[in-house]
Amino acid sequence: MCAAIWWPELAQSVVEAGAVPLLLLCLQEPEMALKRISASALSDIAKHTPELAHTVVDSGAIAHLAQMILNPDAKLKLFLDTNSSEDLQVKCKKALKNVLQKCTHLPALEPLLYEAPSNVLKHVVCQFSKTMEETCGVA
Repeated sequence: MCAAIWWPELAQSVVEAGAVPLLLLCLQEPEMALKRISASALSDIAKHTPELAHTVVDSGAIAHLAQMILNPDAKLKLFLDTNSSEDLQVKCKKALKNVLQKCTHLPALEPLLYEAPSNVLKHVVCQFSKTMEETCGVA
């Protein structure tokens, strides 16, 4: 388990040490255990603060996580990894949800409005709505 799950300060230190790009590289490796651990670590980092979630979104993690769970017809043009285990898909879904629920930087989420498939888009639109309501008083 990633220790960043417990402390936002530790998650920030992990980001500052340059771990996010390395975790993305690990998601692209053929080893399933490495993919699962990387997805969990990205989830643990992003769930603490909007700034950490923004960092994960800006790194391009959404596309890499989505690659593990989307079907071949997805708008992101990524294909389901037939070697993905059910556990890996669950961890990637959790990571996507944690990232999207915390990210309040709308420009970072905006490209997903055009690229994300419906099963990811619903979380993006929900976050847009929640963020606009909180920052602009729009109901």
